[in-house]
Amino acid sequence: FQEVGGLTKVKIDSLGKSMVLKKIVKELEDNLSIYKKAINQNGFIEHLNETIKELKQYSIDPIELSSKINEVKEETLKHKLEDVALIYNAFNEYLEDKYIDDEDHINLLIDSIEKASFLEGTEIWIDGFHKFTPQTLRIIEKLLIKTQGVTVVITHDFSDNENNLFYIPQSTLERLR
Repeated sequence: FQEVGGLTKVKIDSLGKSMVLKKIVKELEDNLSIYKKAINQNGFIEHLNETIKELKQYSIDPIELSSKINEVKEETLKHKLEDVALIYNAFNEYLEDKYIDDEDHINLLIDSIEKASFLEGTEIWIDGFHKFTPQTLRIIEKLLIKTQGVTVVITHDFSDNENNLFYIPQSTLERLR
């Protein structure tokens, strides 16, 4: 990041995110429907932290999440998603100018790859993964454009059986093609 900038925000870890989420949930308590009763339960904040992490990894922002809520038929799920969208939006607003979490740090990496001159002419090898999140696939996509080549090593079998030990790596290979 030194070559392309991007170290202007303070990195926030999982514990810091949990503290921020606890503060936000307390502030939003009166606006929550389903999660109003759950905010003091053990593990709720950690579960919420993990949910937001996964939403970011799958490139779903609060606006996109909110836009899909009306498509949900089941009322309890709809209210849960409304609560998550509200908390997620407030969380992003809180972090916006001050802090950066791992997922936003990866998004910054994605945006910085095209400016990284040291990557020009290089060959990248990726090994040890059996599946990629959309966020990780965006990194690979940017590297394919910027570098001379990207090779991904995946252990697989050519069987189409879902019970096959290599089904997940095989489906990853198909996504990469």
